[in-house]
This record gives sequence, C-alpha cells and structure tokens, in this order.
Amino acid sequence: MRTMLLITGLLITMTATATPDQDFEQLLSDHWENGRSEKLMFRGDPDAWRLGGPLASVTAQSRARRQAFNEGVLERLAGIDLAQLNRENQVSYKVFLYERETERASYQQLDHLYPLTNRAGWHLSFANAPANMTFASEQDINGYLESLADYPRFNDEHIALLQEALRLGHTQFCDSMRGFELSISSQIVASAEESGFYAPLADLPGSLPEATRKDLQSRGKKLIEQAVIPAYRKLLSFYQQDYAPECR
Repeated sequence: MRTMLLITGLLITMTATATPDQDFEQLLSDHWENGRSEKLMFRGDPDAWRLGGPLASVTAQSRARRQAFNEGVLERLAGIDLAQLNRENQVSYKVFLYERETERASYQQLDHLYPLTNRAGWHLSFANAPANMTFASEQDINGYLESLADYPRFNDEHIALLQEALRLGHTQFCDSMRGFELSISSQIVASAEESGFYAPLADLPGSLPEATRKDLQSRGKKLIEQAVIPAYRKLLSFYQQDYAPECR
C-alpha cells in the first residue's frame, strides 16, 4: 500500500511496508532535497557557496517555513524506532536528531539580525563565490546569470533584516567595524569588465559557439552594470548613512 504525504511543499511517497532503515534514509533524502530547494549552505565555510540559479530567501516568512519543515522532520524522527535501525543508521540518527534539535533552538536566537560581521557578510560571500566555481558549460553560466539577476532581491532582504535590527537596537560594536565599508565599495566599479563578477564571462569555455559566448557576455555585462553594482551602491549608502551611525 502506498500513500502520499505533503510536508511543507514536498510530496513524499511512503510505502506502508517500508522498514525503519528505509524510512530514516528517506527522511535524510527529503531533508537534503529541501535544503537544496531552500538554497541553504550546510557548511559555514563561505568558500562552499556556489552561484547557480535563484538565491536563498531570508525573510521572516522563509525562516518560518524552514522552522515548520524542521518541526515536521522532528515529528518523523520521533516515529522511527532507533533500536530497529542498523548500527550505521543508529549513529546517523543520533547526530541528525542533535542537529535538528539544535536548529529548533536556533530559531529562538537573534543571530539573523547580524548578517554582517567585521569579517563576513552576504555581499562578501557573493563576491567571492565566482572565484571558487567552475564554469564548464552553458548551463553553468546561465545558472550564474540567474544568481546575478536575483542579487538585488537578496540584497534588499538582508538590508531589511538590518533595518529590523536597528529598530530593535541590535548592531555591531563600532570599533570592530572600522573600515568595513571598503568591503562594499570595492565591488563598485565603473564598468562590468572591471568587476570580479565578469571574470567567468571573460574566460568562457572554448567549446561554446561564438554567438553563444557573445550572448552570455552581453547578458552578464548588463546584469553586472544594471543589477549587481547598483545593489552594492544601495548597501554602501545604507551602511554609511543608517547602520554605521547606530553602532554600539
């Protein structure tokens, strides 16, 4: 007997005769796929970030959606008998349960109000990502262009978080943020060709037809000049005029 279960946007096929190990492994798979769809980084290392398609959302609604999904995962975990799993899955179960309980607790914290630190920020992760990527196909480049196109929205959502942080009195320590504006202004250049975001487009795979290469470069140049750089200008203005003056 097979049934269909809808959990926070994921349609899952469940087999009534599935073993506990199969149920657990399906849960791990569902969690991984949800993370991929949410564009989440499972590692804290910024070098692991890749640009390919739409970027993550950091709105209150998206956090609530991820929180609800995590609660659903915990409910499914509670329905799996640990003692019935094989030894390898028993270890994985304990680690996964710890991670999901830690994620549950994280939603009670205010770290989302600190998307900028004196060493990191979404604008830096975004700017550093192209140098850590491989562009071997037209699909790779098109995914990259989608990310460039989505950056203004991504940037605006983070600025909205900082506006909420200002309203609640949560800002970074003044001395620790001295010179931080340079990490933003360094991305504001006069032309796309001067931007690090153009580097992948300047060295496209030779296997691509010339017409395709020119089209990708033209689209990328336009996105960098009309979407990405203006977003960095917007962030710099906000940081200098609104955020930095309210530092602790």
